[in-house]
Amino acid sequence: MKDIVSLLKKSAKNFDKISQTGKRLIPSTLMKKCGFKKEKGLPCKTILTDLLMLAFEKKGLYQKAGKDKEMNGNLKTYYRFLENAKHQWEKLLYEVAEKVVFEISKLTDHRRHVLVIDDSLYERPYGKRVELSAWQYDHVDHVCKKGFRFLTVGWADGFSFIPLMFRLVSSGKTQTVPEGYDKRTTAYRRRINALKKMTDSAIEFLGKAKSLGAQYVTCDSWFGNPKTIRQMKNLGYDVVSHIKSNYLFCFDNGLYKAKYIQKHLDRSKEWCNLIDKLLPENAPTDCYSRNN
Repeated sequence: MKDIVSLLKKSAKNFDKISQTGKRLIPSTLMKKCGFKKEKGLPCKTILTDLLMLAFEKKGLYQKAGKDKEMNGNLKTYYRFLENAKHQWEKLLYEVAEKVVFEISKLTDHRRHVLVIDDSLYERPYGKRVELSAWQYDHVDHVCKKGFRFLTVGWADGFSFIPLMFRLVSSGKTQTVPEGYDKRTTAYRRRINALKKMTDSAIEFLGKAKSLGAQYVTCDSWFGNPKTIRQMKNLGYDVVSHIKSNYLFCFDNGLYKAKYIQKHLDRSKEWCNLIDKLLPENAPTDCYSRNN
């Protein structure tokens, strides 16, 4: 990051190259398609370009737009742009990421393309009035914290990582959508999606990403349950995942835990067909789970 900042300071041509790349990847027609519209004032394309350029500088939005006034608009213009609930950021990110992935895929045809699923804690400890905020279990500190689960799906080829889709997930058991929202609006759909199960949201994301041509899906043990793995297999993906220790799998006409299978498996011959053996097509996946 320091090298990028130093290069930008040396020559103004680098700023022009970045802005030209932004114009090519994010045309005005795409922004209108994703709900970015303004009746007057600075165009949405100019505001978004200014915000993207902040990632390559050491100054923040308040310092550059408020104190130094080095941007095209004032500080309130950018705040109103970021707070607009009609902007479909998820759709814009995927459309741009899809273009980037196709460009990179031309250069890395020999690599195996993978979709990565991961979730992290988006903590809001002091947000008592934050809508749909709920108690979430932090697997790092092993305590419950107030906030959201930040679900992310990205594309990787072993060298590059491109984020594709994201979603803030709340708890559907303790939270409900407040009344007063029009069910046709983006704001209502965003709140409905926040109350979905994280595994269901991940399967939805994987279905949208089929056009990228990835062969594998990698995830942690939270998504490594038999039902979710079977849904990923039905979408055409091979799954590389951690397995929880309290699940039993069908292997050699018996039910065994993953640790037992790992010890007795001949990896040189049978490792590639492990998932098909663990999850046969005709068997119900729910019967393989058991709580210790």
